[in-house]
Amino acid sequence: MSEYFIAWWNVENLFDVENSPFRTERISKALGNELKGWNALVLDKKIKQLTKVISNMNNSNGPDILGVCEVEGGPVINKLVNKIKEKINRDYKIVHEKVDDKRGIEVGFIYDNSKFKVNKDSKTGEDLVFSHHVLRQEATRNILQVNFKIKSTKKRNLY
Repeated sequence: MSEYFIAWWNVENLFDVENSPFRTERISKALGNELKGWNALVLDKKIKQLTKVISNMNNSNGPDILGVCEVEGGPVINKLVNKIKEKINRDYKIVHEKVDDKRGIEVGFIYDNSKFKVNKDSKTGEDLVFSHHVLRQEATRNILQVNFKIKSTKKRNLY
């Protein structure tokens, strides 16, 4: 029986740089002062700090699956994953869903593609990913469910 290391982390406002070309004007206005001084040096420092902790998880092997929240979208998650891959040899992939949160806050999963794959619906072939947006007065909060399937590690002999 295999064991897997699964973790969840609120990475607390992991935003892209202040002038990010990936950010809509609406989100830039909503974030306002939160982005003041948030430049490449600050972002790199935060990503390095997160990377240090993440790469030390699981006896310095990194997690098999890591859920993250309070991150601003795909480009920032990719920056984080690329930095982690510099420290540990993992085939990390990402699942996240772009949401229409007032502040651009998203959730996602980073998973080791050599161990897991996103399960697919047997009838439609679509990824089994479920997302629900919880509306609040000032913003939304997203719930993201991903059905992962463990990849077989057994080698089969074909006769």
